[in-house]
Amino acid sequence: MHVNNSNRLSFCYITNITNNITEVKIDEDIIVDETMVDEYHSWLTQHHSGAFGVLVDKTNHYSYTFEAQLKLGQVENIQAIAILVKDHSAEVATQALMGIKQRRQIPNNIFYQREEALEWLQNQLSQ
Repeated sequence: MHVNNSNRLSFCYITNITNNITEVKIDEDIIVDETMVDEYHSWLTQHHSGAFGVLVDKTNHYSYTFEAQLKLGQVENIQAIAILVKDHSAEVATQALMGIKQRRQIPNNIFYQREEALEWLQNQLSQ
């Protein structure tokens, strides 16, 4: 896999930061629906054959449909998700999303600093 290659999906950019960490940055003012989640998951499964982590850059404002919320994280190889937020309202919205019961619980954490998020992901993936 090429590291630091950025890819454009219909609603976001995805960048491979390392061989096992991918960053996603969703466009401003998007409402993420099931089709978009499927597109995102498809990309992840095509680009990762082993365990990996995801850094979600939540500096833009966007939301999810309820159906999309239920589908998030249903890629078996995702081992950890770090969410990078810029303010308290983004943190609260992320906490609400994290409270939705998923089919499988994935370790996740919220960060205000990018380097802390990446360090946490590396630690999760090395366990």
